[in-house]
Amino acid sequence: GLGAAGFSAVTTLRKSGYRGGIVVVDPKPFDLLHPCGIPYALEGEADPAGLAQTLAPGSLGVEKITGELSSINNVTRTISVSTPSGVVSVSYDNLLLCTGSTPVIPPLRGISLAMNKGLFSLSDEASAEAVKAALKGKKTGVVIGAGAIGLEAASALKSHLQSVTVVEKEGEVLPGGLDPDIARLVRERLEEKGITFRLGESADDVFFDGEFRGLSIGRDRVDFEIGICATGFSPNIKAALTAGVICGQFGIQTDHFMRTNIQGIYAAGDCAATISAVDGRPVGSKLASAAWRQGAAAAFAIAGTPREYPGSAGCFVTKLCGGEVAGTGGCGGGACGRGFDPVMAKITSKIKPEYMKKNSELTVKVIADRKSRRILGAQAAGDGAASRINLIAGAMTFGVNLDRFSFSETAYCPAVSDVWDPLMRAAEGALRRIGG
Repeated sequence: GLGAAGFSAVTTLRKSGYRGGIVVVDPKPFDLLHPCGIPYALEGEADPAGLAQTLAPGSLGVEKITGELSSINNVTRTISVSTPSGVVSVSYDNLLLCTGSTPVIPPLRGISLAMNKGLFSLSDEASAEAVKAALKGKKTGVVIGAGAIGLEAASALKSHLQSVTVVEKEGEVLPGGLDPDIARLVRERLEEKGITFRLGESADDVFFDGEFRGLSIGRDRVDFEIGICATGFSPNIKAALTAGVICGQFGIQTDHFMRTNIQGIYAAGDCAATISAVDGRPVGSKLASAAWRQGAAAAFAIAGTPREYPGSAGCFVTKLCGGEVAGTGGCGGGACGRGFDPVMAKITSKIKPEYMKKNSELTVKVIADRKSRRILGAQAAGDGAASRINLIAGAMTFGVNLDRFSFSETAYCPAVSDVWDPLMRAAEGALRRIGG
């Protein structure tokens, strides 16, 4: 696979001085796709022509085989690859699996008929082009799923359609990533932009008569002209299982060096279950930033210069209708189930001093464990959300507790920031609630 993890591994191997042969197997007619940019290309904020790249892997001394991995024989150390001209066998000393993930299509009545005929997954360059073509003359759209991709898709559709509805079975948007209070801020902003939400409801039937016509939501039939299914992704582990590689709920099980249970086989990216930087439990991050670092960690191990991957903090950011929202570590409520006693502090304030004419508001929430004073996560909504969450994610990853973090120095200039940053104020608030 030649996604973020695979490309990172190739470049890291060469930069680290590895001079052995490298073979890349990937089914795409081009080299690298930037799927995170697809909703923004649909919205008109990104150049669609730049999402698919040809990297000339030969310049790195890499042989590329256009095909798909079908099976692995870890005894003979060979893989079988299905190519347009037939099945070929490729031998290896070390094998890195970066097989990615596949969109989850929910088992709704009629959905298989409507997929790619008015209802799309928006997961690759082909589906993005299909959505763009299908938008012509349409007025009403629906998105199934209110995760980051679902909300990005809704924001993109709203730039083309008169009305967009988002259907989410959970009670609030970005479930699992944000607590309800921060999620509500995000939803209200999108509602101000004209996006309608049906939360706590599930789509049941898909209506199709040669074209997608709408959904049944609860007891209601609602007509829509175009739809996007954004109900998550499942790790591609089929080939790994043929070699006896241990896989779990989140994908291929790996250690801090991205090694699997089979000697010589590694995994990175969306197909891999990695380790949580919060509590060491298996997690599936499905984030390009994490995939890049995992690919590099696997490459260093293969090259004989191992560098430990510390785990994923689940650090994410998205931009919706012009507003940033970011988070790391998951939800505060979920920390209870992981054996923590979470303390949360939230602050909403201006980013710059009050006397600055151009200013904006930021809400920041910090979550910590009462007993250990360990930082468990944070969430933010507003301009500069990502930069604050990046600071927290670094602290979480490398074990900086709340006491030490509260003394972190941040850059100050009235035109950019305040002396006492909102993030640090939220951290101080959490410390006061802990006491001691």
